[in-house]
Amino acid sequence: MRKVVTRSLPAFVLAAACVAAAPAHAQRAPDPGTGFYVGGALGGVSYNVNTGSLASAGFVTTGTDDTDFAWNLTGGYKFTRNWAVEVGYVDLGTFTANGRFGGATSRLEADVTGVNVSGVGTLPLNDMFSVYGKLGYFRSQAKATANVAGSVGRAKSRENDVTAGIGARYHINRNWSALLEVNYYGLGGSDDATAYMVGARYDF
Repeated sequence: MRKVVTRSLPAFVLAAACVAAAPAHAQRAPDPGTGFYVGGALGGVSYNVNTGSLASAGFVTTGTDDTDFAWNLTGGYKFTRNWAVEVGYVDLGTFTANGRFGGATSRLEADVTGVNVSGVGTLPLNDMFSVYGKLGYFRSQAKATANVAGSVGRAKSRENDVTAGIGARYHINRNWSALLEVNYYGLGGSDDATAYMVGARYDF
């Protein structure tokens, strides 16, 4: 089962930041186009998990909770105004499945985190706004906990996959910008997650 998370609050926050920062924008120094930057974002995540793989292991799914809170931290280097390389860490919250295993009431929870290395292409629209896209490598880690009739078991798995994203930035001043972005994370096989985030970035 897949749910789409819609977040009006992040869009409202970004709009408020744009309005509040308008006077500062008039005095913004030109972007030199190269250098390091750091950033962070938070929002919601929607999982797309193939529960058929659970069924093949004997777990009969009766319901899932496939949305949660998510956040990330990023750091990168701009080679030009248009091209950069970026590394990041993301916490995708928890995917939960309820059901039965061997006839017993069961609950599975997977806490998912990961690191990524991506290339970033940016298209400045004007001095205030730019749009960007990301594509790269994603290394995920899932820490799973299974509760079967009160007995608890734990396991850990890692997967190599891809990540991609699109976003828009509002340049508040020479150093600070606010951003909205959507990021896709492959979790191995046919499983994936999509995060919808609002955040900020600081360019040195």
